[in-house]
Amino acid sequence: MTWVKDVLRPDTLSSAKRNAPEKSGAFLRLWPGLRRFVQSGHGAGRKIQRKSENRQAQKLLEKNVMPVEISEIAVDCRNPMLVARFWCEVLDYRVLEEAVGIVSIARVPRRPGEPILCFAQVPEDKTIKNRLHLDVCPSSSTQQEEVDRLLALGANYADVGQSDDDNWVVLMDPEGNEFCVLSGSI
Repeated sequence: MTWVKDVLRPDTLSSAKRNAPEKSGAFLRLWPGLRRFVQSGHGAGRKIQRKSENRQAQKLLEKNVMPVEISEIAVDCRNPMLVARFWCEVLDYRVLEEAVGIVSIARVPRRPGEPILCFAQVPEDKTIKNRLHLDVCPSSSTQQEEVDRLLALGANYADVGQSDDDNWVVLMDPEGNEFCVLSGSI
C-alpha cells in the first residue's frame, strides 16, 4: 500500500502528520480524491506534479477533514408521498419532513454519514433509465426473500439490459425509478 506521506514530500507535511503512526489507510481516509490518485499508480514514489495540488493536500491533512459528505439524495417524482412511503417500508425509514411538493425520509435515529432521501415533485413523467440508482442489500434475508418482499410493497421488475448471470436483481419503485437488490450482505 502506498501512503499519502509517500506521495507528498515529507518537508510539506506538518511534524504531527509526518510522525503520525501508520495505521491502515489512516492517511488516505483524510482525502478520498488522493486515495484515487494513489490507487491509480500515479503516487507510487512520485511527486505530485502541480504545486497547487500539493498545497491543497497539505491543507486538508493539517485540518484533518474530508472535503464533502453526501447529505441528501434527491429523487424527482410525480407523487412524492407515494414514493416516500414505498422507500420508508423498504429501508425502515421515517418521514422527517413533508412540505408542498417535497418529502424527506431517513432512519430514526440517524446513523452518522447516512444520507436523507428527498422526493421532490416534478411535472414530467420519467422517460428514460436513471443514470444514478440505489443498491439495496438484504441484511436478514436471502436475495429472493427480499425481492418477494419488495414486489409485495409495490416494486416491479425492470429490464435495463442485465443478463441472467448477474448476481443482482433490478427492480423499480412505484414510479419507475430503478434500483438493484444485491445478493450478498454488505
